Amino acid sequence: MLEVNSSENRMAYVDHIRLLVITLVVFAHANMTYSGVGSWYYMENSVEVMNTFELLFFGVLNAVIASFSMGLLFLLAGYFVPVAYDRKGFFKFIKSRVLRLLIPTLIYVFLIQPFICYILLNDYYGYKDPSFFQNIKQ
Repeated sequence: MLEVNSSENRMAYVDHIRLLVITLVVFAHANMTYSGVGSWYYMENSVEVMNTFELLFFGVLNAVIASFSMGLLFLLAGYFVPVAYDRKGFFKFIKSRVLRLLIPTLIYVFLIQPFICYILLNDYYGYKDPSFFQNIKQ
C-alpha cells in the first residue's frame, strides 16, 4: 500500500528547489538537443553552424547547469533517507527503493534505451555509437 505524505510534514521550499533544479535539467537537455553543444542522442544543429557567441553562450550555460544540478538532487534525496529509513525499517525501505529505482532503471537500460538508440535513431538519423552492452564488457 502506498503511503501518502501529509502536506503539513513537507518542507515546501525543498519541493520548490527540486522543481527549479529539475526544470534546469530539462532545459539543459533541450539546450543540448537544439544548440548542438554537448553530447546527446539526437541533435538538431551542429556546432559548425554556430557563431562563436552562440557556442560560448550555450556551452557555458550547460556547464553551469551541469556543475550543480544532479549533485544537488542527490544531496536533497540523501538528506531525507534517514527519515524514510527510520519510518519504514530496513526491509520495507529496501523494497520501496528497489520498486521505485532499480526496476525502472533496468526497464530503461534493457528495453527503452536500446530501442531508442538502435531502432529509432539508427534507422532515421544514422546514429552510430558503440553498443551499450559492448561498453560493459570493456
